[in-house]
Amino acid sequence: MKGRTFAWALVVLAAAAVLAQGRRWHDRLEASRLLVQVEAISVAAVASGRDPCAFLPANLQALDRAAELAPADFEVPMDRGSLYLLCGSPRAAIEPYRRAAALEPHPEIYLHLGEALLQAGEAAEARQSFRLAVELNPLFAGRVPPSQALTR
Repeated sequence: MKGRTFAWALVVLAAAAVLAQGRRWHDRLEASRLLVQVEAISVAAVASGRDPCAFLPANLQALDRAAELAPADFEVPMDRGSLYLLCGSPRAAIEPYRRAAALEPHPEIYLHLGEALLQAGEAAEARQSFRLAVELNPLFAGRVPPSQALTR
C-alpha cells in the first residue's frame, strides 16, 4: 500500500507542476501579446503622423500589466524606456533602461540607454553605455552617434 500512496502523491505533484508551468507559459504569452500591442500602436502612430505620446498612458498601463505577468522579461522595462524616449522624456527613460540591462544585458539596451543619457545631458555616462553596447556587439559601433565616437 505504501508504494501506491507514494505513486499517487508523485502523480498529484507532477500534475500540479504541469499546471503551474502552463500558467507561467500563458502569462508570458499574454505579456508578449501586450508588448507587441504597445509597439504596434507606437509604430502606427509615428507612421501616420500622429503623436505617439497621446497613447502613452494606455501603453504604460499595458506595460504595467505585462510586468506583472512576466517580471523577469527585460523587454518590458526596455519598451517603457523606449516610450519615454520617443515622447521626449529622456530622464524618465534612463531608469527603465537600467532595469532592463540589470535583467539581461543586451547591446540594444545599452545603445538606447546611451541615447537617453546623451539627450539628458549626461555625455560621460552616455559614452560608457555606448562602449558597453559595442563591447557586447561590435556591429553597434556604426550606430553610436558621431559626437560619442569611441576610441580604443
